Amino acid sequence: MQRLLHPVGCRPSCIYPWMVLIGVALSTIACALSSPETLNDGKGTRENPVPPRTYARTVNYDVRALNVVWEQQNESTSSESLEIPLRVQYQIRCTKDEGDVCQLEDIHPNLKLVDTNGIVYESVFLADLEKPLQGEVLGDGEKVGWIAYRVPRGVEITAAVAEYGAEQHVFFELP
Repeated sequence: MQRLLHPVGCRPSCIYPWMVLIGVALSTIACALSSPETLNDGKGTRENPVPPRTYARTVNYDVRALNVVWEQQNESTSSESLEIPLRVQYQIRCTKDEGDVCQLEDIHPNLKLVDTNGIVYESVFLADLEKPLQGEVLGDGEKVGWIAYRVPRGVEITAAVAEYGAEQHVFFELP
């Protein structure tokens, strides 16, 4: 009786491990192509952030900080207050296809500040924030808006970080 062989010379049960290996290899290549260093000409790590006012690239959008404003002291920021309000003006450029949309509400929580000790600060809601970073941007479009933060008094903030993809981070310096 003649034995039929699979086209690659083995039974279907031996093909499965090869398919898994190929899948792992392809996902590794995809992650490498979306790493901050690859997208930003060797920059974008905490040790080597993207320079100020230069776009930091992610897979779906580019971001840069245009201005940083430390709030003046008032009733909410008395001299006894442990935190100081801070606003950062960002410019987002959507790099998706022209028919696709970047939702700024999805990007907003991924933009965080980093102090010199590596502590990360998330944004806070301020009702009186003029021109907040919100809305939609079509592919190849861009928008400027503000995000508010509260930072402990005396902390030196030097960079921001954009989180994207599966635990990908790109660091960029503030102006």
